[in-house]
Amino acid sequence: MTDLLNFIKSYEPLPKNSNDINIVESDLFYQASRFSVLYYRLCELSGKWSDAGEEQIRLSFARILLGFSPKQATSYTDIDKFYQVLQDLYTVLDITLLSEADIKKEIKQYSFHVMGRKYNLHQCDKLNKDLRAMGSDAILQGGFYGHDVEVIYGKGQYKHMGDYDVFFIEDEWVRTPNAIIAMAAMIGKNEIFLRHQSIETIFSQKWEAALLYPPLNDSTAYKRLSNTFKKRAFQSFNIKDHAALINYEKAFIQAIEDNVLFHEIGHGIIQYHTLNQTIGSLAESSKVYEENVLTAILEILADLAPLFNDVKGPVVNMCGIAKQNPRLAQAMYYIYLSDTWFYDTTDNYMLHYSDLISFIMLNYVKNDAVVDFDRLEKDLTLKENTLLSAIIKSLNKVTTTLNRLLETSLYQVQKKMMTFEEVRHLIEEKIKAPKEDSYNFETAFWTDFLLMALDCSSKKIDIINHINQSKLTVINDLYLHYNLPKINSIQEHRKNITELLSR
Repeated sequence: MTDLLNFIKSYEPLPKNSNDINIVESDLFYQASRFSVLYYRLCELSGKWSDAGEEQIRLSFARILLGFSPKQATSYTDIDKFYQVLQDLYTVLDITLLSEADIKKEIKQYSFHVMGRKYNLHQCDKLNKDLRAMGSDAILQGGFYGHDVEVIYGKGQYKHMGDYDVFFIEDEWVRTPNAIIAMAAMIGKNEIFLRHQSIETIFSQKWEAALLYPPLNDSTAYKRLSNTFKKRAFQSFNIKDHAALINYEKAFIQAIEDNVLFHEIGHGIIQYHTLNQTIGSLAESSKVYEENVLTAILEILADLAPLFNDVKGPVVNMCGIAKQNPRLAQAMYYIYLSDTWFYDTTDNYMLHYSDLISFIMLNYVKNDAVVDFDRLEKDLTLKENTLLSAIIKSLNKVTTTLNRLLETSLYQVQKKMMTFEEVRHLIEEKIKAPKEDSYNFETAFWTDFLLMALDCSSKKIDIINHINQSKLTVINDLYLHYNLPKINSIQEHRKNITELLSR
C-alpha cells in the first residue's frame, strides 16, 4: 500500500458509498489503521498485553509500522523510531487524549464503513465477498478469540477449498499488534487466512538461523530436544547446510504452509462438524480465563482432525503423503513437532498445548527416529478406542462438568442475585453475533458468560479450580489410552516427554 504514517496524514475521507476500488481500499486502510493503533494504545493504558506479552506485541507492531520485510531484523534504533511514529499516529488520529474507557467503547462498537454499507467485526466474511465481487484483491481479516480481537488488512489470493474460502495474505498493510508473527493463520466459520509474511519470517528467523547460527551447546534437555527436531527435519530433506536449505526453500516453506493450512481446516472439521456445539463453544470461550487445557485440546484436535468431505487435519494429511513420499511426510512431522515445542521459549502460555501434542506425536516415533504413520493413521478415526475418540471423550467430560458448575451457580448482578437462565437471557439480548451463525453466537454467549462468572459467580473458586485441575485429568486420560500408569504431576509428565525422545 504505502507508508502508513504518511498515508494517515494525507488521507481525506470521501463519500462512503463509492464503489471505486481505490477509494474503498484506501478507506479500509484508514479504518483498519485506526483500529490497530487504538488497540496498541489500549494495551499501554490498561497494562494488558494479551498472552503474547508486551515484548512480542511491541515487536509485531513495530515491524508493521516501519514496513519491515520478513527477513529484516530489528535494532534498538528501530524501536526508538517506532515510538516516534507511534506518537505521531496518536496525534494525527486524535487518540492521545482518549481514556481507556473511551477506547474500549470505540473498539467494542467498531465497524467498517465502505461501499455505502457498514460491516462489524462479525461480518468480515461478507465484506471480503463484496471486495472480490468488485475485483479487489484486498483482504480484511477480523476475528475474536475469547474477549480479544484482531484485525489484519492486506492483499493476496483466494481459493475455495472444501467448505472454506481460503485467503493467502501475501502483503500485510496493517494489523493489530496482537497478530504476532508466530500466528501464521486464523480461521472463521467459513474462512481461513494464511499469512505468507509470517511463514517467511518463521522460516528465516527459525530454520535459516538454526544453520547460520548453530547453538554452541544444548544447555537444557528442552533445548537439546528442540535442536533434535530441527536436525531430523533437515535430514529428512537431506539438508546439510544453509546453502542446501536455500535450494530447498520453496519446498520447505510449502511444507510449513501446508501444515498451517491443514491445522486451520482441522479446526473447522472439529468445531463445526465433530464436537457437540456447546462443548466446542464453551471450550473455546474458556480462553477468557487464560490459555488452559480446554483451549489446548481444541488445538490438538485440529492437529489430529480426521478426513471429512475430502479435507483433513495436518497429521492425517502427513499420513496420506507418507504412502507416496515418506521422506517428505517425515520432514513435515518433525517440522510440526518443532513448531509446537514451546519448552525452550518464553511463551509459557503455550505449554498446555505442548504438554499434549508433544506427548502424542512422540508416541508414534520409533526407536530409529522413523515415524510410524501406519499406526498413527489407525488411531485418527472416530471409531471406538482410538486416540481421537479418547481425546474427545476426555474433553466432553471436563467441559460438561464446567457447564454444570455454571448452570448451578448464582450470579450477583447489580446487587441482585440471578440464576443461570436469568443471566443467559440478559447476555443473549446484548450479543451482536448473528443468531443464524449459531456456533459463533454461542461462542460469543459463553465468552460473556464466563467473564461474568469469573467476576460474580457464587462458584467462582470452584470454576477456576476445575479448569486448572482438568489438565491432569486430561493427561491421565491420554496415559490410559497408551496403557501407561497414571502420573501425579505435570513435572512428572514433562520428564516422561523428554524420555520418549531419548529412547
